[in-house]
Amino acid sequence: MLRKWIVATVMLTGLSAAAFAQDAPPFGTPEDVDFANRLWQQLANARMVGPDALSATTYQGGTGLHTETLITLQSKVMVNGSEGFAIVKKNFVGADGAAATEEQVFEDPQKYLRVHTVMYQREVGYDPENQDWFWVVYAPNGNVVVNPLGLSMAGQIVKTGMEEAPFNCIACHTGAPGDDLVFLHDAVPAR
Repeated sequence: MLRKWIVATVMLTGLSAAAFAQDAPPFGTPEDVDFANRLWQQLANARMVGPDALSATTYQGGTGLHTETLITLQSKVMVNGSEGFAIVKKNFVGADGAAATEEQVFEDPQKYLRVHTVMYQREVGYDPENQDWFWVVYAPNGNVVVNPLGLSMAGQIVKTGMEEAPFNCIACHTGAPGDDLVFLHDAVPAR
C-alpha cells in the first residue's frame, strides 16, 4: 500500500512539474543565478552584504517575505561593466520566529539574519515594464534561495502568471508609490 502511494505521489509530482515547465517563469534561469552570484560579489565589495557589511539602524515594518525587523542599505554598484542602483534589505528574525529586537540584531546580526532581499536596477531595456529591476533573494551566506516550487529566486521574479508563487516581488512592488517599484522612498537616482 505504501509503495503504491509513493509511486502515485511521484507520478503526480512529475505531471505537475511537466505542466509547470510548459509555463516556465521568466526568472530563476542559470543566467539569472549567474548574474545574482556576480551581484553578490559586488555587494560584498561595497560592504552591503557579508561579514564585513556596514551596519545601520534597524526599523520595523516589513510585510510578505520581508520580516518585521529590517536594515536597508543602498548604493550604486558595478556588475559586468554596468553601474546600477542596489537596494539591500536585511531581514531579521528572532530565535523563536518572532520579530528580532534591535538589541538582538546589533549583538549578533548573523545569528538573526534570515535573508537578504535585493533590488538591482539593471541596464535600460532589461525589463522596461518594471523599471529594469533585477530581484534576488539570498540566504545569509550569499546563496540564491530556492523557493518551495523549486525555483531559484533571481531575475524578474513573478512578472506574470504565477500569483500562487511564494515571494511575488514584482506583483507586490507594482503597488509602490512613485512608479519606481520602491516602497521605502522615491529617491531612485535618475538614469
